[in-house]
Order: sequence, then structure tokens, then C-alpha cells
Amino acid sequence: MIRVSIFLIAAAFLITAALIMGIVGYPQEDNFVISLTDSGEIVLSEHEIQAYHNDDNAFILNENGIKKWNSFLTYQTVPKLADSLFSREFVLKIEGQEICKGEFWSYASSTSFSGVVILDSLFKLDTEHNTLWIKSFSMNSNTSLDAAISSELISFFEKRNLQKQIFLFY
Repeated sequence: MIRVSIFLIAAAFLITAALIMGIVGYPQEDNFVISLTDSGEIVLSEHEIQAYHNDDNAFILNENGIKKWNSFLTYQTVPKLADSLFSREFVLKIEGQEICKGEFWSYASSTSFSGVVILDSLFKLDTEHNTLWIKSFSMNSNTSLDAAISSELISFFEKRNLQKQIFLFY
């Protein structure tokens, strides 16, 4: 009888501890991460993304994502490329696997870049302007995002019900 009581108390304690730790104890795992190559600092994860629009390869950020993005832009009033993520290299990983590398870029730049970019790295975001785009650039021309990268993004966000299609009516 005493053994059963001790067992039930221990089980109740373990269940309570597991519930508490699940709610407040451990951070959520990041299965989707865009991080800086030089420091490993996470710029965005799936927890900051409200939706992914596959039609134009756009990340729609939620309120936490907007705050986190803006924390990387250190200018006070006038946007400056030097005080932003502009030309900083990133790596995009899904479930620990590297999907692509690229650079944060801006249309305000007069220099060219070939490769994967996240736009627009110059401007602060707000609830009305909460979109970043992932694109491929090749010698000053905007090209389609590589099909392999695009399919990985679509698959990841579809599984989490965050993938959206934009339907335009004319």
C-alpha cells in the first residue's frame, strides 16, 4: 500500500514537472532558421513567420518577427545600408539541413550580386509592411528561385499550415 502511494505521488510529481517544463521551461525547437553566417545569430525562425507565400517567395512576419527584424536595423531616422543587414551572409536551414546560403540585399544598392538574396534588408517593418522576399539574382536580373529551394520552403510551411497562395483577380 505504501509502495503504491509513493509510486502515485512520484508519478503525479513527474507529470506535473513535465507539464510545467513543457509550458515554460524549454525554448521551442527551431526547425526553420535563417541565421548570420559569421556569428550564427538567428535572424528569423518559423516562430516569427506568420505565413509563406509561394507565388512570390514572400515571408509574412508576425509581430515578434517584425520586432526581431527591426532589432537588426540600427539607424535612427534615415535608412543606411551600413546600419542594416545589407550584404551580410546568411544560411537558411530546415530541420538542421542547409537549404541555401545567400546575402541580405536591398534594391537601394547600386552594386550587383549573383545568388540567393533576402529583400529588402534596408527598411524597418511594421504591421502594414511585414514582408520579406527570398529571390535569386543573376548579374542584375531577377530570376526565379531555384526549384529545389522553393520546394523545400513550400513543403516545410505546408506541413505547418503556414503556406499560402496569393490569388490575384483582375
